[in-house]
Amino acid sequence: MTGFEPAAPSSPAHRTTAALRDIANAHPGAALEHKPSGVVLHVRQCSAANAAVALAAARAALAPETELTVNEGKAVLEAAVVRVDKGVGLAWLREQTGADVVVFVGDDVTDEHAFTTLKTSDVGIKVGDGTTAARFRVDSLEDVTEFLTLVATVRDL
Repeated sequence: MTGFEPAAPSSPAHRTTAALRDIANAHPGAALEHKPSGVVLHVRQCSAANAAVALAAARAALAPETELTVNEGKAVLEAAVVRVDKGVGLAWLREQTGADVVVFVGDDVTDEHAFTTLKTSDVGIKVGDGTTAARFRVDSLEDVTEFLTLVATVRDL
């Protein structure tokens, strides 16, 4: 296995991966995604009732693991040994690229981490309903396509 799960069965990473693997195996449609510093339980392919049960089981299983950072999004629960979120990633990308302006578009609650790191010169766009730190909002992914087409057209001028 790559990434998060080390060999020591007593480690939080091993216990977390094993617990989430058991939950994924017990709930049809659930799946695990392994990341270098964590593991993600995806329940988007589960029925609504099955997804709710799987996420509740995951929350309960991870509650004792105080060394983890747990983030929940739309139909996902991520556990990591270091704080990793879209805000951290966006800040790193900005630094690596030297970007003066960032455009970030998102539709999940986990995107809020990125929206809160945006500067006043950046563009944050929330797709759909819900509370957000983004300055702008569109209704659908089709609106995002329209926005990106407009940006590409303006840049070509």
